[in-house]
Amino acid sequence: MDRENQALSFTHLFDEEAISTVRGELGAAVAGRLRRDKPTLCDLVRVCHLLGRDPVELFG
Repeated sequence: MDRENQALSFTHLFDEEAISTVRGELGAAVAGRLRRDKPTLCDLVRVCHLLGRDPVELFG
């Protein structure tokens, strides 16, 4: 199986308003990784907590 097909994408889950909030609260590095679709697991958990979302739903 192609590794690219196994990758999860999170870019569609965070709009510009969410990215702006993340940038203001967690910094430009975290916001940049979200925008480039290269967030760490820690980034995802922190962002979900900040935005009031359940991180488990990202993988459902």
